[in-house]
This record gives sequence, structure tokens and C-alpha cells, in this order.
Amino acid sequence: MTRLFTYHGAPIYGLIWAQMTGCLIMGIATRTKGILLRYSPALNLGITTGLCGSITTFSSWQLLVYEEFFNTSAYTHSQFRNFLSGTSVLVTTVACAVGALRLGQIIGDEVRLAYIIYLRTTHDERDPLYRIATKLLGCRPASTRQGWIGWTEWRTVDFMLAILGILAIMATCVVIGVARDTRSVSIAMLVGPAGTLLRWRLSSLNTRETKLPPLLTKLPLGTFIANVLGHG
Repeated sequence: MTRLFTYHGAPIYGLIWAQMTGCLIMGIATRTKGILLRYSPALNLGITTGLCGSITTFSSWQLLVYEEFFNTSAYTHSQFRNFLSGTSVLVTTVACAVGALRLGQIIGDEVRLAYIIYLRTTHDERDPLYRIATKLLGCRPASTRQGWIGWTEWRTVDFMLAILGILAIMATCVVIGVARDTRSVSIAMLVGPAGTLLRWRLSSLNTRETKLPPLLTKLPLGTFIANVLGHG
């Protein structure tokens, strides 16, 4: 997405679109977490940690801020202009990302409300939409109300996600073989799966009690470590 929106004459840097898209999806997912977990724990994890974590990029943003502050492109302007340029990238990215996250939460609230209304108005297994949804997602009404989906009940959607993941990898490999200058895509394909798993494992540190100063008790330590490693 960054490469798609990066071109000569672009009104804004392409990186911001990836940040906004990832934050928008994350906002929707945080408000519909209960729905996603009821149908498939892997679906919730894949959307939040996998998809959103892959779309957004902390390390590339930090690199862009650094390049603007220190004028690595050697533009002929003063140091004060360097400061303005770096601050512009810093502020606009944070503002747009937070705005997209909030917009996603609003959309997620509406989706969750519509889902609750639907469950309250129809529990009839003869309803075609209800039958199609339960068959496709592989869940039963009783276990859905309890918030727990066993292997025999949610394996259908997980198999579908696995197949989609394999197809996405195959499509990316075809693009790498056909398109030019795909080094960044090749590297992302190589380290992306391992990085996603590492980020997921480190996320357990976000909720673990740590001996940090009071001002840092709410710091998502695991996510911070993953971002620092990715930046390095």
C-alpha cells in the first residue's frame, strides 16, 4: 500500500495510508472482538495481530521521521525547515492514525449493535440467513451464547482462513516473480510470518505485571519490544 501511494507529485506521503488503513481495521476489530471470538479465536487473532500488525509499520514511520529531521535527501533548506518537516510527518501520522482508529471503533459499535439486534430478533434455525451463517462459520447457537467454540465447531472458518492465507502467499510469489524491484516485498515475505508470531508471543507482556515506574504501568511492553526489534 505504501508503494501504491508513493509516486512523484503525490500530495501526501504514502506511508500514512497504510497506518490509517491498519488503524481503521483495528478499531473495528476491537469493538467486535466478542463476535470474532465466538466464531473463531484464530479469526480475531489473525485480524488484529496478523493483518493490522502487517499493514501498519512503526519502524518505517520512525525511519521516515528520522530522514525528515536530518534531511537525508540533502534538500537545500535550513535546519529549521528540517525540524518543520520532521514534525509534520510526526504529527500528521499520529493524528490520522488516531482518527482512523476512532472511526473504526464507531463502525465497530454499529456492527456490534446490528449483530445483537439480529440475535435478539431471530433464533429460528429455519431462517435461511441464520442457517447459512451457522453452517458457514461452523458454530451452534448454544455454544455461541456461551462464548466458547470447540474444535469441531469452528474448524470450518479456520480451514477457510488457512486456504486464503496460502492463496495470498502464492499470489505474492507470482507478483515477486513478475514485477520489478520487489526486494522489499521479498524481505517482508521472508520475515513477516516469523515477525507476526513473535509479536503475538510478546503481546502477553502487555497484560503482565511488571516492576515499572507508575507512569509506565500502562505501557504495552510487548508491543513496544516488537516495534523496537522491527525498527532495528
